[in-house]
Amino acid sequence: NIEILKLQDCYQIKDLIFISLHYDKIIKIENFKSKRLFNLHFSLLPAYKGMHTSAFPLLNGEEFSGVTIHDIDNGIDTGNIIAQKKFKINIDDNAKDLFLKYIDNGIKLFKKTAKSLISNNYKSYPQPSIGSNYFNKSSINFKKITINLNNTAFQIHNQIRAFAFEEYQLPEILGYKIYKSKITDRKSKYKSGKVVFNKANVLQLATIDYDIKLYKK
Repeated sequence: NIEILKLQDCYQIKDLIFISLHYDKIIKIENFKSKRLFNLHFSLLPAYKGMHTSAFPLLNGEEFSGVTIHDIDNGIDTGNIIAQKKFKINIDDNAKDLFLKYIDNGIKLFKKTAKSLISNNYKSYPQPSIGSNYFNKSSINFKKITINLNNTAFQIHNQIRAFAFEEYQLPEILGYKIYKSKITDRKSKYKSGKVVFNKANVLQLATIDYDIKLYKK
């Protein structure tokens, strides 16, 4: 029995509490009579504003990410921070794992913060400029994923897990779809990208430093 409204239907509601989650359009705050406009963003702002927050932290080898509730202004994820929840990214987490962590921690943060948003009893603070970055939709072309094999094992591992979200796409190397990778403790003796061995389910490659195992779908 929850009424479903279009965005423009919300503009004239004076006592509106508006909460955005993964909305695909920029909210223009001047269209609303209410000033209580909030967003739940999947990153630890000010880092990773915009799109692809399940990919870029992995590409960059981040050890932590988080979720943020912030005021909506006319920028893209630039409003004042109200609350955050930080969590650890494990070395084998892929894009799907990270996305599910965002959902789980986002629910927990929202439950903790909702009462203060409803009662209008919360504090917020401006986002710092240091550590801020932004990525738009075209920052990654998921239809043309290219894995750069002229890299360290850690860099290649990060590329694999950043693009491994099986329901949407898997990275492809030498014609094989790869769903997982593992850095070995064997120092590479060959040129980066050379096949060390190719078995039924595992492809092992040399890298700049250590061999890496790639698990084929």
